Amino acid sequence: MQAQLNLKSVTPEEYKKMKGFEITYGFAATKFGPSIIGINNDRLCYIAFYDEGKDNSAIDNLKNDWPNAILKANNDAVQEMAKSVFDDANSKQELNVLLKGTDLQINVWKELTKLKIGTTTNYEQIAKAIGKPSAIRAVANAISRNKVAYVIPCHRVIQKSGNISKYRWGVHRKKEMLEYEKET
Repeated sequence: MQAQLNLKSVTPEEYKKMKGFEITYGFAATKFGPSIIGINNDRLCYIAFYDEGKDNSAIDNLKNDWPNAILKANNDAVQEMAKSVFDDANSKQELNVLLKGTDLQINVWKELTKLKIGTTTNYEQIAKAIGKPSAIRAVANAISRNKVAYVIPCHRVIQKSGNISKYRWGVHRKKEMLEYEKET
């Protein structure tokens, strides 16, 4: 994913004050497995992968990540967004993304978007890049709370040793993404 990202962010406190916040969500097949995608107006605000047959768990996770949101199921509505994210032919277009997190999380996620496709980094390098060299654990925690899989490329962060470690949506997916990106 190398689309031009137009990022907007809200803090958890700002989000709590938002009334009538709606997320249209649906399911899409991707090259990395089934996904649930959430959109607020024209902004992508959620992508998560899940295992076959776990649709209800995927919805529960969306509810946990965006509490108080009014959720509206519409598979058709998310298919264009899925193409924008996962179809290589569309990878050069602009993509509007809404992020919800603390200032530190937002800074980490924005830093991740600077990583070039086919490259990796480690937690310490991200901590240094955001000016918090001693905040390695906080950076790792922020990376693990990414709500927009693949677009915010948390899969490109590996251990300093070069080992591929934990990934919210499964280490096997992380390896698949990294291999795929090496080939593109």
